[in-house]
Formats: sequence, structure tokens, C-alpha cells
Amino acid sequence: MNVSRRLVVAAAGLTLAAVLLLFYLNRPKPPEPSHSGDFTLSEGKAYFVENRHLGRLYVIEGTVTNNLASPRCRIAIKATLLDASDAKVAEKTIEAGLTASVSELKFLSREEMAGRLEAPGADPCKATRVEPGGTASFMAVFQNPPDKARAFTLVVTGSQ
Repeated sequence: MNVSRRLVVAAAGLTLAAVLLLFYLNRPKPPEPSHSGDFTLSEGKAYFVENRHLGRLYVIEGTVTNNLASPRCRIAIKATLLDASDAKVAEKTIEAGLTASVSELKFLSREEMAGRLEAPGADPCKATRVEPGGTASFMAVFQNPPDKARAFTLVVTGSQ
């Protein structure tokens, strides 16, 4: 391999490394676990997924623990994306117990995604019931999140 070809390969490698570093540094940062007394939120991870139909998705996964003495269902969690000055740039409320796999996130249409991540109408408590001391996974999915999002917050806003 000649010298100019080696320089091109090295430059391409450095460019890729710089892009990956910028992506890592600009990803939204997770907050500390939240403990409201009734429920404890533990964030697992936040990541981007490219969906074939919907474009770029920003996904926040975690678990919620029911600290109450009775079973609860339809645990509502408000996920808010914040910019560098902590101003709200996007927000949505989701229910614990409703998630999708990474493979599904890559290929589901908007309607299929809603079917996986929204409570079923007939008996929503059946799919989202959390016993005392029990945990449930949750997933907030933002389609084409704002580029200026740098952090997020999660708050339990209610349950049945």
C-alpha cells in the first residue's frame, strides 16, 4: 500500500472516531434514579434506533418499583427531553409494563408501534399490573427527537 493510500485510510479512521466521539458526547444524559415514596424509578439505558418507517427514534428504558401495599396498574410516567439549559424540548407520558424489543423498534410501523407501547383497551390493568414490591419495565420512544435534547427527566404521574 502506498503512502497516499495509507494517509487516506488514516484520515477516514480519524474522521470516524471524531464522529463517534461527538455522538457520544452529545447524547442525552440520564438523571439520577427517582424515588417518590409510592414508586421508585430506575433508569436502565437510553439509546438511538433507526426505524425503517419512522426515522430516528430516541428510546429511554428503565424499571419502576411499586412501593405501595396494594397492587397498582397503569403506572403513568412522564418522560421529558431537556436542552442544555434544562428547557423542555419534548415530552410524552407512557405506561409501565409496555415495551418492545430493539428488533421491533427497527421495523414496526407507527400503528404497530402504538399497538405495542399503548395499553390495550379491553383490560389495560391485565398487561400493566404491578404487585407490591414488584417491578415493571417501561419504555419511552421519541420519534425524530430534537437535536438540542441533552438530558431527560422521568416522573411517575399516576396509577390505578
